[in-house]
Amino acid sequence: MNSFLTGLAATVLAVAFALLIGPRMIDWTGYRSSFEHQASDWLGREVKIEGSIGVVLLPEPVISFSDVTVAGAGQAGLPFARIGHFEAMAALVPLVTGRLSLTRLDLDHFALGLTRDAAGRDNWSDLPARIGRSGRVNISAVNLVDGTVSYRDPARARDWRLEKLSGRLTAQAAGGPFNGDLAFSSEGHAYALGGSVGARDPAGRAAATLSLSAPDLKADLGFQGDLVFSGDPGTAPGASGTLTLAWGQTKGAGGLDSRTLQATGRVSYDRDIAQVSGIDARTAGSRFGGAARLDLTSAPLFDIDLKGETLSLDGLMPKADAQAPFARWLALPAPAGLAGHLKLAFDAVLSGDGVTKNVALDATLGEGQWHIAEADAELDGAMQLGLQGALGPAGFTGQVSLHSPSSQAPARWIADVFSIGMPGADHQDSFATGAAGAPVLAQALIALGPDRLTLDDLVVAYGADPSAPGWKGSLDWQASEGLTIKADGALFDLDPFLPLLEGRSDADMAVSGHLGRVLARGEALGGVEVEASARQGDWSIRKLKIADLAGLRIEGTGAIRLDKDDMPSGAASVALKGSGLEGLARLTGWQGLVPGGAVALDLALIANGGGQLTVAGTLGGSKISARLACGDKPDGPASIKAEVSSNDAAALLRQLGFAPSPTGAGPASLDVSLTGPGEGPLKGLISFTAGAERIWLDGTAQWHEGGPQISGKLKADTANATRGLALAGVPSGVASVIGQGEEGTLDADLEYDKGAWSLANLGASWGETKASGAFSVTRSKSLPEISGVLSFNRLDFSPLLAGFQTSANETGNVEALDWSALARFTGTLDLAVADASLGDVRLSDARGHLALAGGVLTLSPYRGTWGGGRLSGEARFSDDGDAGGAGPRMTLHLDLDGADAGAISMQLFGASFGRGKAKLALDLAAQGLSKFIFLSSLNGKGRLDMTDVVFTGFDLAALGRGAAGLGDVSKLAAMETQALSSGETRADPFGGDVSVANGTMRFEAPRFGLAGGKGALSLQLDALRFRLDGEMKLFPADTGTAPPVSILVSGEPERLDRWTQTAAFDQVVSARVLQKQIEKLDPSQAAKDLKELVTPEGR
Repeated sequence: MNSFLTGLAATVLAVAFALLIGPRMIDWTGYRSSFEHQASDWLGREVKIEGSIGVVLLPEPVISFSDVTVAGAGQAGLPFARIGHFEAMAALVPLVTGRLSLTRLDLDHFALGLTRDAAGRDNWSDLPARIGRSGRVNISAVNLVDGTVSYRDPARARDWRLEKLSGRLTAQAAGGPFNGDLAFSSEGHAYALGGSVGARDPAGRAAATLSLSAPDLKADLGFQGDLVFSGDPGTAPGASGTLTLAWGQTKGAGGLDSRTLQATGRVSYDRDIAQVSGIDARTAGSRFGGAARLDLTSAPLFDIDLKGETLSLDGLMPKADAQAPFARWLALPAPAGLAGHLKLAFDAVLSGDGVTKNVALDATLGEGQWHIAEADAELDGAMQLGLQGALGPAGFTGQVSLHSPSSQAPARWIADVFSIGMPGADHQDSFATGAAGAPVLAQALIALGPDRLTLDDLVVAYGADPSAPGWKGSLDWQASEGLTIKADGALFDLDPFLPLLEGRSDADMAVSGHLGRVLARGEALGGVEVEASARQGDWSIRKLKIADLAGLRIEGTGAIRLDKDDMPSGAASVALKGSGLEGLARLTGWQGLVPGGAVALDLALIANGGGQLTVAGTLGGSKISARLACGDKPDGPASIKAEVSSNDAAALLRQLGFAPSPTGAGPASLDVSLTGPGEGPLKGLISFTAGAERIWLDGTAQWHEGGPQISGKLKADTANATRGLALAGVPSGVASVIGQGEEGTLDADLEYDKGAWSLANLGASWGETKASGAFSVTRSKSLPEISGVLSFNRLDFSPLLAGFQTSANETGNVEALDWSALARFTGTLDLAVADASLGDVRLSDARGHLALAGGVLTLSPYRGTWGGGRLSGEARFSDDGDAGGAGPRMTLHLDLDGADAGAISMQLFGASFGRGKAKLALDLAAQGLSKFIFLSSLNGKGRLDMTDVVFTGFDLAALGRGAAGLGDVSKLAAMETQALSSGETRADPFGGDVSVANGTMRFEAPRFGLAGGKGALSLQLDALRFRLDGEMKLFPADTGTAPPVSILVSGEPERLDRWTQTAAFDQVVSARVLQKQIEKLDPSQAAKDLKELVTPEGR
């Protein structure tokens, strides 16, 4: 027994040694030919093993090879595979039974070359049948590391290559299910492929879920459906199911945001034809659908038809590309070896801030070019653009047509497409619609590339049909060469080309033409002849004639150099003759810096090679003499000296861009003296003198795009501040309020730039008035815009009342009201006045916010102190004085709380009737073409409430006591005079409604309590004559049913009459006194006395 066990143990050890240790001690390279023969017989291809060979039997059989080559089909052509390292692990039990079941197959650093010849024969379809013959080979898992797979099919123009292929494929059985995850790169982009395929049913159908992700392309593709295997290993399986796509911006960590394109569709694939139907694609703000077909039977051929309401390109491509999609398309190479048909139709395409409407594209791709049969779009509003032609690597060539309602849309589109900087905002604002609003029709042969645009046989018409007035010519623009325009015709709209002209001030240009009329920035230039060219900013003008620019004729020749600040140099001469410079100012953006209105002018401008420019001549009656010297060197010294004189100060001010009020004329002069370095600001004095008014600026000036920039210390001396302000353009009424006709001075920091000026650190004084703050005027599109904060220690608004008041003997002032100045400005102003007066009315700490727009001035809110009470409210003033208008209009809301009624009545009427606290709410409105009509139209309503009231000038209690205790009628008058002319009477709180109709204000306070009786108050104020009529009815408490006593006032301020009405009261009181006296007499004596009075004997 022991010997048996010993033998058995020895046998086991021997077998274990043979299985575990033995293979490792064998040099398997000696069996290389056997391995190569067996593998070649198995694959049907010649197999070469040029590296090492390893075999292990336990615990699992493992065989490995290095540097393996598998020949192509038929032993010809390139190798089918090269494998750096091959390793296979087999299951032991199946191997003992004669079946090969590989639990793991590792391929490391391998390369597979898949090919298909012209006859359609491939080099791989025979392998699956050989490997799986007799069902004796099964592979459970394949591990791939750093592999390459290439595919070539020259007959069908297919050529692709996968690199860095790594991953794992697993199978539960030869027929599935299968799972896998692969990563690879192609054409520089990384991809991840994963999914599962179920077991095949008898019909060869298997459920599948697949996903393909390209992170750097921001794309994810998914498939869920069925794969159908035909049984032919050389034929790709068919497919049917749902295809999903997500493409666009990501949130990070693989998440997708709302801008991502997400699409689904039903996909089918059979015999090299793939079709996607029912496409439903959407992004944030867009959704579209359609169908697509891809035919792979020969060269790839596609047919795509997509349509929808909105397509947003934002998120689908970088922001810069989305903002200029057409330019981006030009830069994209056409896919090589791909052909097909593309049809698109979208109501709107969104890209950046732009919207392209009614987009339609019908194009075919072939031989590396897009052939566009139709490309239509509505750009920048209602501009219709149509293209036909070919788009290839060199760009687009073909025909273009354009129809736009104006020239603005083409201007913006040209700038956007070619990324050309538009002119400054001040110039853009002045763009006018093309040809006075007429449509623009254009057609040409076009050659278009990312950095060039050429239009030949260009025909442009401004009107409803191609025969309308226009021009013919050509246009060529290249980023490196500049712009060349040739034009001849009756009408030329320059606005669309201004972005090209001004976007690159140093671009080379050439312009020539003979045109009947040229439109630019809203100006019409008649009879234009030009031959000019520019190179790096140097303009050479061989001919320039403008027969009419808003009444101005211009002729010039020479060579001009414009530096970065538009300062000219070179040798040239320009003659200006005509009736005004406004058109030239608008065209150049120098509004406000040249005379406005129709003025006769005759000027000569001469520039020589020494950097000197002289201007001499007359302008609107003003004599001009100026000299500018900047030398030959940019950084050399420069100087400006100019003298302008006129016999009419107001006319000269209007020429300088001001609008002086009609205040006295007289001679005036403007003197300029500036010096400094050529490239820096010039320093010196600019002064204006008109009679005793003088204003001067000690500061700096420099030129840049859009005009001069001026800053410095502004000072002014005036003998009459009212006249000085009026000369500066302040409306006469406002000038009289502020100036008061006093002598004064002004000091401020001034800044002027592009037609806008501002005053900071403002300090001014005249008479007893002092002012401080800041103020600015900016030139907007149509009106000067004012803004500022001003504070005054005192202002007297009394001049505004001039002509409004009418005496009782006059019928009314019919002088016209003129508030037209409200329509000449826009803006806001915060105003504070420590002591404001309007006649005898005094307000303290008055503040208000004024806003002016569209000819309407609002004062909202305003607040202050009046009579010790809080005053607040809002007001609105507008002018409607044009033909057919009802005249200036005012609405006013007023709240007064806690005011001393006695102080207010003293200010308004020059008399006080007592004391007390007044609370008033009042709404007023008036409108009229004259002051009389305005005041007569005053209407409104409100309420007045009084508390803590003490009436002065009468003693109601004394009146009542005196009347009740009176025993002698002869003493009644003296008692009434005493009680109704002195003393005071306290009143209970009372109030009543205020009504205003046709210029008359009424207040009624029904009977209220008084110390010693009752009272009733009625007031009437005639606003036109400012006349007060009032009545206080007094009902003494101790007089029973006696009629009231009335105290009446009537008259104008400082001339109020006061009297009393006591007749009815006296009659009742006298009767009562007489009755008492009769009751005290002896009846017999009374009869005797009476008889003596009524009989002759008694008389």
